[in-house]
Amino acid sequence: MLVLIGFLIGYVLFSGDDPLINDSYLTNAFTEALSIGITVILIGKWQEHRRIEQLKKDLVRNAGKSTNSVAKDAVDDLRHYGWLTGENGLLKGTKLWDANLEGAKLGQANLKDAELVNANLGGAKLWVSNLKGAKLTGANLKGADLVNANLGGAELWVSNLKRAKLTGANLKGATLMGANLEGVTLMGANLGGATLTDANLKGAKLGQANLKGANLTGANLQDTTLYTSTTLPDGTKWTPDTDMTRFTDPDHPDYFQPQ
Repeated sequence: MLVLIGFLIGYVLFSGDDPLINDSYLTNAFTEALSIGITVILIGKWQEHRRIEQLKKDLVRNAGKSTNSVAKDAVDDLRHYGWLTGENGLLKGTKLWDANLEGAKLGQANLKDAELVNANLGGAKLWVSNLKGAKLTGANLKGADLVNANLGGAELWVSNLKRAKLTGANLKGATLMGANLEGVTLMGANLGGATLTDANLKGAKLGQANLKGANLTGANLQDTTLYTSTTLPDGTKWTPDTDMTRFTDPDHPDYFQPQ
């Protein structure tokens, strides 16, 4: 508006009867106005870019907060802007130690290599999420929905997965030493080569699960539901006559020592 007013004042002061002068003034005024307009647009885009980048940083930081409402709101906003899922998901590889994400909607989220040590993910929706290589040592995943999630190579030492849903999940090579898997649904899950030393699998459901190469030394298999479709650590299928202590008790005469 100020530029327009200045243009009108200049036209009144410097225009006259000479058409050459008028044309020259108009040409110069148009050139200057165009230059100003382009500059304003570029500055606006730069400021918008800075605003977006700052918003991204703020949301990632808030997702790691110990205040549940703040962390959940940040996750919801990340999903709203399309920054939660996909190869470029903003939580990929981030440090979220002690984050309180209880009940958070993290379905399909990209959390590959994220550090969620001691994080609270109780009841969180993590179906089809990418947690490959994630560090979840001491994390609370009680009752979490991890159906078809990718936890390949994840570190889940002494984590709490009680009654979590892991149907179809990939846990190949995952470390679950001392983890609480009581009542967990592992139907069709891939636990090939996983470390389950001293893990609590009491009441777990392992129908069609793959345990080939898994280390079950010291694991609690009380009331665990096994099916003829379950692949055991030695590559054989479970039968009602299978003595599971040969996989859990190192003193068993036929103890199976996985590579």
